[in-house]
Amino acid sequence: MARDITFVHVFGQEVKRATRDVDLGIYLDGWERFEQLKNVLIGTGMFHAVDGTPHRLHYERQNGVPLDLIPFGQIEHPAGEIAWPPGNDVVLNVAGFEDAFHSALTVDLGEELVVKTCSLPSLAVLKLIAWCDRRKLTGKDATDLLFIAQHYAAADNMDRLYEQESELMAAAGYDPDLAGAFLLGKDAALQSGRDTAAKAKEILENEGLLQELSDQIVRAKAAIHSSEDVRREIQSLDGFSEAFLNQLRVTG
Repeated sequence: MARDITFVHVFGQEVKRATRDVDLGIYLDGWERFEQLKNVLIGTGMFHAVDGTPHRLHYERQNGVPLDLIPFGQIEHPAGEIAWPPGNDVVLNVAGFEDAFHSALTVDLGEELVVKTCSLPSLAVLKLIAWCDRRKLTGKDATDLLFIAQHYAAADNMDRLYEQESELMAAAGYDPDLAGAFLLGKDAALQSGRDTAAKAKEILENEGLLQELSDQIVRAKAAIHSSEDVRREIQSLDGFSEAFLNQLRVTG
């Protein structure tokens, strides 16, 4: 949903694959606050609990629109991970959520609805980490990361690429869309805190994982795209990875 809100409502771009489910990150200092919020939502009659999945509600009706409430912040233990009390048997990876919170965009959706949503660089890192966690179950995170990388230049970054990022343009062979993927990697590294950057770095420096990521993209796109299109898609992922790691070397 953050991808759709940002591209459509901020940058006026088309998103062809609509998102039905909603993830709502909630910065909390204690689990009692989470339970209070969940109970208030259920009490409206518009939200319904899901047995065995403590972070999920369904909106409007049972089996309606899925809403995942993802708490993070001071309740993380260890950092980047939460476990539901009392048994701590449901564990979620929330690495990168706090970074995303601090770099969030404020978006006016109209009719007095204003929301905070992930910036594209932070969202790219969240997608990368999510892909690593659930890559055996779904390829959605890989294709979402690719979409962000391929459209980042057009998200109000063209002037910046031509006027301020000549090195990235040269690295991309003066292809602005590919340069956008490089810029996304650079910005993602700059918006990542130390722990999040280390997690992303671990993924991007693992040749086996990168090959899995590329293979998943090829499988998802080969049937509908030409071999040249697929080649450019892999270039975009490689450009994102290269620029992310290069920026970490620069900033230490």
